[in-house]
Amino acid sequence: MENFTPTGRDGFRLEDWIDTVAIPTDPSNIPGTSSSFDTNTWDASARATATFGQVGLFDTSPILTHQQSILSVDNSLGQAATLDGSDKLENDDSRLSGDQTLQHSLDRQRLNALTLSTAFQANPTSSNRPRPDIMLISSDAVVFFVDQQTLLNLSTNSFNSLLPITSTRKIEHFIHLRQIHSSELNILLHVIYDLDCTQYNPPLPSTLSSIDLFPQFGLSPKALIKPKTPIYEILLSQASLHPLEVYCLCGKHDIHELATPVSSRLLSFVLSTLTDKDAERMGSIYLARLFKLHRTRVETLLRLLMPAPSLHNPTKRCGFEHQKVLASAWTMTTAYLSWSAKPDISTSAIRAVFHAMTKHVTCPDCLKGRDGRLNKIIVNWSMTKNTI
Repeated sequence: MENFTPTGRDGFRLEDWIDTVAIPTDPSNIPGTSSSFDTNTWDASARATATFGQVGLFDTSPILTHQQSILSVDNSLGQAATLDGSDKLENDDSRLSGDQTLQHSLDRQRLNALTLSTAFQANPTSSNRPRPDIMLISSDAVVFFVDQQTLLNLSTNSFNSLLPITSTRKIEHFIHLRQIHSSELNILLHVIYDLDCTQYNPPLPSTLSSIDLFPQFGLSPKALIKPKTPIYEILLSQASLHPLEVYCLCGKHDIHELATPVSSRLLSFVLSTLTDKDAERMGSIYLARLFKLHRTRVETLLRLLMPAPSLHNPTKRCGFEHQKVLASAWTMTTAYLSWSAKPDISTSAIRAVFHAMTKHVTCPDCLKGRDGRLNKIIVNWSMTKNTI
């Protein structure tokens, strides 16, 4: 297809989730087709099949062979793009694009070869999804067939005041979202319809930018990103590599149920490296919670380290004076950990430090007291809260 890049923004492979179908400006020129369609309707159940000259999806522009065109002749978007300046697309309620012509709302060259989403087609792949009655067109001319009622049920501002479309002219049942890339719109719609989009392997930047668009369309990220939902699982898995980015998203939209498990992945984060941009994005509340988590864990560890093991009954080999060796080593170990301890220090690291600092102790009773005291510290530290 002309001027089309098969790989979208942030490495998003468009061929994984879209079909490319050329929509000619003059369908009558296609061999084997006729123009005897109803000029005021487009059939949402209509199908188009593409015949490719090569194996690759983007090797050649497909030639349509179909039983019925996607849009009727007079209503095809391709033909609409050739209207003169006096022909303007308007909804009955004038909420689509005002008085702007189609030349201004859609690039003519892209109209000649629109791209159809494989997940949101005219015929839903799932029987649980309502029948589509509108088309959403992304900035890069990818078409998504959706139904208005689902969007309206979740939106608090009538989908940015773009819905409902009440016009009886089916050609007017589309919305061009000029500022939204198809990778973002694809994720947004998957969240709305509670569908899993892991098969497309969406990159984190596209996922984050898509969720940031929710409030613009009256959608609540906090209400839609819940445990056990597909988008929740995607973000939680991506937090393993990018915990700060996901935590900032949670803070910005107050998604506490996701921020809680993500915060445990930030225990190793050095707070002094936090940028003003990150702090502003997560907000003061979640910033304070993160600082409190780090401070509380370090304070808890220092509290657990004291006091030193109790003295045992004096023996011929180890009297009270000899037992002071263990007490002194314990104090030194505590001071060292007080200076170097981090919120994410492991139980094995704590044990290794104490063993190294007390390796000169040979009394069996002293070592028994050390190990008993150390075991209690390890158990209590493993039970210490590690999330906000």
